Amino acid sequence: MDKIKIAIMVPAIIDQECADMVTDCMRKNIIQANLDCDFKFLINIDDYRRKGDTGDVESISSSYNILAEEDNCVVDIVVHGTPLGLTTASRELFERFLKTDSEYLVFFDDDCELPNPIRFREFIHLTEEKDVTLHMAHSYDTISVENPFIQNNVCFEGETVRIFENNRVFMTENGTIFTRKMIEDILEEYCLNESKFNTSYNPEDVIGALDCYKKRPVWTITFKTENCVVDDIIDGTRKPWRLPKENHFIVDSIRHYKKVGWNK
Repeated sequence: MDKIKIAIMVPAIIDQECADMVTDCMRKNIIQANLDCDFKFLINIDDYRRKGDTGDVESISSSYNILAEEDNCVVDIVVHGTPLGLTTASRELFERFLKTDSEYLVFFDDDCELPNPIRFREFIHLTEEKDVTLHMAHSYDTISVENPFIQNNVCFEGETVRIFENNRVFMTENGTIFTRKMIEDILEEYCLNESKFNTSYNPEDVIGALDCYKKRPVWTITFKTENCVVDDIIDGTRKPWRLPKENHFIVDSIRHYKKVGWNK
């Protein structure tokens, strides 16, 4: 059985707490959980540090380079003295991905926890077989990001995952899986319409506005447990966890709740 070649894309800044947390999760729940995959980690480090954070380029690079101690992982780091911003960093990482021999690209933020093992071979083939965008269930500590979209309609079930349909197409980079063809289409359409996009825009808004992205339905991958079901919205009542917290693959619980905040 051939190994699946997957690139992991992470735009990072100088934040030692985040770097140590996310690389520990990635080592355990991505690299070690998928010995039947070969990983190439594409890391962009902006030499930018928020007030109150610690670390420097060397220490952040060291945290990510530790991942290369695993036999099925290589790490490629590019450091930028002038911060690129998320949209430009995403575009650069997309272009780097196309220069690799990886079949798939998966985006992760540099400040998220990955509480559950992600078994890529179970589901990654669905991107092409079903022509869909696959997105891993994502939450904060107190509420699910999936609430407005996810529907209690199972479209695939594996040993460790249950995948649900959504009520619309949406874009969240964190935890989204792209094929090479998807990235080629995104870059081509983006370049043709670059004048329409201010580089200060969130990359999720930029990509989500592209026709090549909007044409595919989005399916949400959840970590399968006995209670992995989606609650319906009744009489407009909003619940913080329509999908139980334990069934999410990504939790934004580090920088989002730090005193320095997201935009300080």
